[in-house]
Amino acid sequence: MLQQTLGIFLEPEYTSEDFIVTNSNIEAFRSLSNTHLWPENRMLILGEEGSGKTHLAGIFQYLYSNALVCENIESIKDEEYLFHLINSTKTMNCSLLLTAATLPRFRLKDLQSRINATHKVLIKPADDYLLRIILSKHFADRQLPVKEEIIDYILSRSDRSYKAIKRTVDSIDRLSLAAKRNITIPLVKSILSGDNPLTKQPGTLL
Repeated sequence: MLQQTLGIFLEPEYTSEDFIVTNSNIEAFRSLSNTHLWPENRMLILGEEGSGKTHLAGIFQYLYSNALVCENIESIKDEEYLFHLINSTKTMNCSLLLTAATLPRFRLKDLQSRINATHKVLIKPADDYLLRIILSKHFADRQLPVKEEIIDYILSRSDRSYKAIKRTVDSIDRLSLAAKRNITIPLVKSILSGDNPLTKQPGTLL
């Protein structure tokens, strides 16, 4: 019988020591400490969900206490707000870090002009080395001990994207907790095959 789960999750650490630097993200990481090279004193980091944009934003805020961060700008509906934010930081000579999954397109022409003039860096798709470390870190952040054979099994069968890896670990964590089972290959297989009982049981809190 499956137990209901509350979805409690410990917030991961967002420090420079915890950020894994590889060829996929090294340009974005290095750019954080080179704000003097940012045209208009602002930078836009582009990368898919789970690629480390929020982690980089956390590092940036630690490095520069007087700087500002605005994440996921492609989701902002109030374009006037973002336009005035950009103008204000320029007036105050304050560094501004923006993040987005994809290059945003805004109806407000002056805002789009500001975005076009913003220095941009792209977090590339993860390589094998980075995917392995990210997967291990997701389990560690949830305090879930797993064997290397589990890591190998997931990497050989899961969609190889930042978002898919995070989603897989979320599902494994919830099923393991709800079923009171250790994380084993059969349990992981049920998630990757789409046969997750949590998604089929009425009334289960996901």
